[in-house]
Amino acid sequence: MVRLKSTLDRVIDILLLTVSLMAFSSAIWIVVPAPAGFIWLLAVAASEWSIWIAIFACPGIVLGLFRLIFRRAGKATAVALGMAATAFVISLYPLAGTLSGGAFE
Repeated sequence: MVRLKSTLDRVIDILLLTVSLMAFSSAIWIVVPAPAGFIWLLAVAASEWSIWIAIFACPGIVLGLFRLIFRRAGKATAVALGMAATAFVISLYPLAGTLSGGAFE
């Protein structure tokens, strides 16, 4: 039983890291200038779909907080939670610019 619990914890950590890394790697192109033309298209798509990226980062935040509060969380959980939270905040940047009338531009 202990071995199954350890395996399940490992699978959850891998899933949490994967979701958080995907959200973070998509959201980072909102604020980082693209160095090449084909990456520029990704940057434009990321800024257009920023709300969806923020929604995609929410399960990583919730699961990371749950594991941090109620379970023994390792470094992988802390890193995944940090990436998901950063992706969420970065994804709200275009929305904040829109709501403020372009004051962040």
